[in-house]
Amino acid sequence: MLDFFSRSKLMNCSIVETVGVGQSEHIISSMVDMFILIVPPAAGDQLQGIKKGIVEMADLILVNKADGDLLPAATKIQTEYSSALRLLRHSNTVWRPRVAAVSSLKDEGFDKAWRLVSKYRKAMDDAGLLEQKRTEQYKTWMWQFIRDNIMGTFISDPNVKNI
Repeated sequence: MLDFFSRSKLMNCSIVETVGVGQSEHIISSMVDMFILIVPPAAGDQLQGIKKGIVEMADLILVNKADGDLLPAATKIQTEYSSALRLLRHSNTVWRPRVAAVSSLKDEGFDKAWRLVSKYRKAMDDAGLLEQKRTEQYKTWMWQFIRDNIMGTFISDPNVKNI
């Protein structure tokens, strides 16, 4: 998959990877332009168990390993996530999250995934939402920096250490 991104001449791009479904994804979602959730094809039976919050954060869901014996399961989970997204609240009015299947093994589906990333970027840029999102990110980072520094100063104070 990274080979695809390098072939696309992607500039100024960072990919942030997390594991699991938890608090880190909420933090990461506030730091990125686009939140892409990558799910395995066998997760269809687990869709009910996945916190809907992580799915609500997603701007794009990629079903990985959509090849070989896993292709039917990948197709099924793609349909299930597409249906689930119709029922969830979206983070903005200009983009409806999409689901696409990809295969790293066969190098398939990445052209479609990249077109969706490009459409998202254009829709967000055209509506001024990308700039707005980045402004909010800067504010969040600034306040977090201030909180961290105040807390660090407080904790390192000798009088506080002795309590």
